[in-house]
Amino acid sequence: MALDLQYEKDEKNRKNRTDFDEDAANYDRVRPRYCAALFEEIARFVPLDRPKVLEIGPGTGQATESLLRMGCSVTAVELGGHLADYLRKKYEASENLTVWQGDFLDFPEEETYDLVCSATAFHWIPREEGLVKVRRLLRPGGTLALFWNHPIIGGGPESADDRAVQPVYRKFGQGSDARPFDGSSCPAYEQVLRDAGFSEVRSQLFTAWRVLTGQQYVQLMRSYSGHGKLPEQTRLALEQEMEAAIRTTGDALHIKDVMDLYLARKPMEK
Repeated sequence: MALDLQYEKDEKNRKNRTDFDEDAANYDRVRPRYCAALFEEIARFVPLDRPKVLEIGPGTGQATESLLRMGCSVTAVELGGHLADYLRKKYEASENLTVWQGDFLDFPEEETYDLVCSATAFHWIPREEGLVKVRRLLRPGGTLALFWNHPIIGGGPESADDRAVQPVYRKFGQGSDARPFDGSSCPAYEQVLRDAGFSEVRSQLFTAWRVLTGQQYVQLMRSYSGHGKLPEQTRLALEQEMEAAIRTTGDALHIKDVMDLYLARKPMEK
């Protein structure tokens, strides 16, 4: 199953980051949200009544909603024009959200922020250049919060749900032998942040479960980069056979979401 995420993308893959802009309404409908405990951990690291936040790659607001509920004043930097418009309309009643449409690397550095965060989006940005810019945008003592979601069908390989869908993926050349995310790479990414000049670096894992029907899972597949690039006949056949395979599970596909959160602080100026 090729829905897991990697931290590093080559330049060819980074060009796919605009794919999410094609159907903002479906993206908003099917993409999972993040658990409350993750934002509670961020709030403990940023003990401010109304932190000034810069969010990178908000999409349609899967994390933005929780930030606004925390009382944050959010500036959201979204590359996709349709996604940015959707986000503005979705939260048009909020006075605490400003949406800036464009590439994060082009975002003006006129202000500094208490918190810079990114939810399952920072891997689309050249890492070294992106972290340097983040440091410039943070106030001294400000916080960086990066987090990702890794969906694992059935909770792991050889689960009943995984056995139902993997033959379909393999038939259409979409299977993957990659080991499901287990958090073992977290220490290495912590070191990346230390090497970039951040202090008080830590990581934490969170888990949640969701259950999707075959139709809902197909809609989720359509929200992922690359699925829409399949030849139409191949894509439609894949979707049809996937929905049929999930019906064999009682039309209830269980997905375990593993979320890894990285928190770090910009050192105080001496």
